[in-house]
Amino acid sequence: MVWPLDRLIMENKEAWRKGLPTALVAFGDDGTGNPFCVEVGDASSEVLRWNWIDLAVERSEGSVAEFTAYWCSER
Repeated sequence: MVWPLDRLIMENKEAWRKGLPTALVAFGDDGTGNPFCVEVGDASSEVLRWNWIDLAVERSEGSVAEFTAYWCSER
């Protein structure tokens, strides 16, 4: 789920407090609470999924275009 704009600041402040690196900006989650993130200043536009259990990037979701095609379409 991609968060509405008014949730971004609140969700990121809480995520950074819980251990998400501040170099990552979350913009949504996978429905289980693991956020989708992009790296600040990263020109590759890769979307990363953060894992709260491991406090690490779980996997790449591909480019922003690939992410959008999969997660923002009706499946």
